[in-house]
Amino acid sequence: MRELSRRQMLRLSGSAAAGAWLSPALLRAASPPVAPVAITRCRGYGKEMAAALDDLFQKLGGLKPLVGGKTVAIKINLTGGVRPVLGGRSAGQTYHVHPDLILACCQAFARAGAKRIRLLEGWPPPVSAEKFLGECGWNLRALKAAGNVEWENTNNRGAAKQYSPLKVRHAGYIYPSFAVNHSYEDADFFVSGTSVERWAAMTDLEEEEGLEYLHRRLTASGIIRKLETLGAKEGDTVAIRALRFAFVPEALS
Repeated sequence: MRELSRRQMLRLSGSAAAGAWLSPALLRAASPPVAPVAITRCRGYGKEMAAALDDLFQKLGGLKPLVGGKTVAIKINLTGGVRPVLGGRSAGQTYHVHPDLILACCQAFARAGAKRIRLLEGWPPPVSAEKFLGECGWNLRALKAAGNVEWENTNNRGAAKQYSPLKVRHAGYIYPSFAVNHSYEDADFFVSGTSVERWAAMTDLEEEEGLEYLHRRLTASGIIRKLETLGAKEGDTVAIRALRFAFVPEALS
């Protein structure tokens, strides 16, 4: 575990912002996030995870208006596929999204009236979904019991006869569109399983650039601003698993 002092965090965030002060255009482009953010305490997985998620969804206005009668796609992010336990912790506690989190999401979406819940991930095509997810430690029976849950390998066309073209909405790409699995087009509501814990787990604590990048992600996602509204002050300790660092307000980052 590494702890960062207030001075270190200020120096890291200050170096990231130094170039921005030299470019007014860049400052104008860095608009704050408009999506709502909710934060709650969760000390573990299992039932506590489900209760924490319900609390978060209620703080965001409830799920039914968003997913009721709709197809929900969840990109579950099992990066690297099947791997051994690392440092005594399972893949879901290190670099994979935890299966209890996805199970709790599926149960919440089903209660809110989702028509279909589709889990999306890519793995070697010859391997079945049941085999792949089972080897990653997922409880497939519990997922099926959540209601209307299915999964699809997005490394290929899946159940469709052809790929779906998705047009690029913003400039800066070489190609005007990309051919993707139909599930990304069919979805009415898309959820990414990437978590703040995974950002922290992937941060190289020995490199200032890694910590700087983590702080930028927390700021861009609206988490820093939400912590401010909850009363966080400059110098307060923020904990993400084993990582500890001093809180730096958005205005100083």
